[in-house]
Amino acid sequence: MRARYFISTAILAALIAPAAPAMAADIFGPLRGTQYGGPTMKPVVSWEGGYFGGTAGATTSNVSFSGSLSDSIAFMLRNTRVNDLMQVDQWLAPRTSAMNSGNFGMFAGFNYQIDEAVLGFEADYSRVNLSTSGSDRMARRTTEDDILYNAVASGEVGVQIRDLMSLRARAGYTMGSFLPFVTGGLALASYTTVSTASVDVVERDATNPDPNTNVLGVIDETETRRKRRIGLGLAGGAGVDAAITENLFVRGEWQYLHFPDLNGANVNIHNFRAGAAVKF
Repeated sequence: MRARYFISTAILAALIAPAAPAMAADIFGPLRGTQYGGPTMKPVVSWEGGYFGGTAGATTSNVSFSGSLSDSIAFMLRNTRVNDLMQVDQWLAPRTSAMNSGNFGMFAGFNYQIDEAVLGFEADYSRVNLSTSGSDRMARRTTEDDILYNAVASGEVGVQIRDLMSLRARAGYTMGSFLPFVTGGLALASYTTVSTASVDVVERDATNPDPNTNVLGVIDETETRRKRRIGLGLAGGAGVDAAITENLFVRGEWQYLHFPDLNGANVNIHNFRAGAAVKF
C-alpha cells in the first residue's frame, strides 16, 4: 500500500514540474534573464495648434518680357497702314538675366492633426530685392502700292520686386519628431515696372529716287510707362519641420511662386528658406 502511494506521488510530481515555470511567469511577470520581443510604440509629436516664426534664406528668379512693349507700340501706331502690314507692335522681346537676392520674413499658421496626418493653413511674408531689365531693337522695310515703309522699333523694360506674400494650405505626415509637408495656394507680389518704347517710321514714294523729295510721311514717337501695383499669382512648395521642444520647431523649405502677368512680365520665383517658430 505504501509503495503504491509513493509511485502515485512521483507520477504527479513529474506532470506538474514542467508547468511550474510557466505558472510562475504568469503570476510574477518575466523572470530575470528573459527577453520580451513584442512591438514598442513610438511617440507621436503633437503639431496641432497655432504657430508663429521667422525665416531667412536666398531667392532666385527668372522673368520673360515677351510682348511687354506691345501696348505702347500699338498705341503709337494706331490706325496706321504700316502696323497693319508689318505688325510692328509684335516685334520686340527683350531678354533679361536671372534675378538673385537674399530674403527674410515671417510666417504664421494653424494645424489640425488626425493621428499622424497634419492639415492646416499658413500665411507668410518675405522681403526681397529682385530687379532686372532688358532691351531690344528691330528694323524692317516693305513696299506696297509704290510706297516704301521703313520702320524701326526699340524699347527697354525693367521690373523690381520688393514684397512677396502667400496664403497656402498645408498637408503633412509626422515621422517621429519630423513633419514633412507640401503646400499650395495663392501669392501676391508688390512690384514696379518701367517700360520705354520708341518707333520711327518713314513712308517714301518708291517711284521717286530722290531722298529729299520722296518722303510722304514720318512717325517718330517715344512713350514711357511706370506702374507700381500688386500682382496675383500661384504658390506651392515643400519642406520639413523638426520639433526641438514641445513648443519650438525649426524648418527648412523650398517655395515656388509664379506670376503670369506683372504688367507684361512673366515671373517665376524660387525661395529657399530656413526658419524657427514657436507653437501655442
